[in-house]
Amino acid sequence: MMHYLVKVKNETPLIINYSSGNYYRSLDYIPSSSIIGALKAKILADKKIWGGENREELKMDLYVTDAYPSTAQEKQLNPPSLVTLYKKNEIDDYFIDSAKVIIETYQGKKKWGEEIIRLKKGPRHWYMKNGNVYPIQIERISTNILKLDDELKIAYQETKNNEKTGYLAHIESISPGNIFAFEAIGSEDQLNFLIDTLKEGIFVGSFKTKGYGFLKLLNYSEINGDKKSKNSLYILDFYGNVSYKYFQEIKSMLKRVIFESIGIDKRKRLNYNEWITDYTIRSGSVIIAESDRNLYELETESIIKSGGGKIVINHPVHGL
Repeated sequence: MMHYLVKVKNETPLIINYSSGNYYRSLDYIPSSSIIGALKAKILADKKIWGGENREELKMDLYVTDAYPSTAQEKQLNPPSLVTLYKKNEIDDYFIDSAKVIIETYQGKKKWGEEIIRLKKGPRHWYMKNGNVYPIQIERISTNILKLDDELKIAYQETKNNEKTGYLAHIESISPGNIFAFEAIGSEDQLNFLIDTLKEGIFVGSFKTKGYGFLKLLNYSEINGDKKSKNSLYILDFYGNVSYKYFQEIKSMLKRVIFESIGIDKRKRLNYNEWITDYTIRSGSVIIAESDRNLYELETESIIKSGGGKIVINHPVHGL
């Protein structure tokens, strides 16, 4: 299987559905299910199948992560809300990472309390430059959508393909021009299909019929599949929505945990025509641990098994 890092840009406002009544405020990322769903819709359209086949029945040899804000130059995925990031001085315009301090304190190279760190004080989205971390700002657009009945001149509501139209909706969308990054693993044919489809553009999220959520390919690169040597110590960063079930598998691989900061989210998502509730590990959670297994293998395995997330092993930001 091949492994790509893919960057896309939203050409139109983006509204990934998070609604309460008639108020829609977009999530700040694109779930993997939205990307896969758009690809399956493309396959159905090419086959001229309209509503006669459930998208879940389409089998794809393709796995993608959630897509979070990034920059055109970034060479890797950066876990949002990484708990080990903080500002050493409040006047600084950049953040630094505390994982190395935690490890050196555990190993006795630093005394407890010798260096003060503050966990969970970093940016939501970020990029690296000269070893430091800088925030990525997401701009939003607020607007209303209203459609009146031609004769009665009143607002009405209509539901079609799980999308409500024709009523007054207050929308807070992500403005055009933002870059999102994700990784994809699959056969050469499936990855070629992904890239070709993104070159044409796909629609994701809500209000697609009104032109919202149009994504196009910015760039992509193949990720080197060379096997990395086993380490004695690993930092596991949780990127995106890693399923709690897979998290339990990971815990069984660890020999000794020296630091752990794990958050758990309850997630309700629309899976085609059915609402599903599940539990995921909060993005940015971190475990520092020893293991007898070469945990670098999780970088690809986790994309296939975690349900949209990824386990990033020894991210460059940690400086190991």
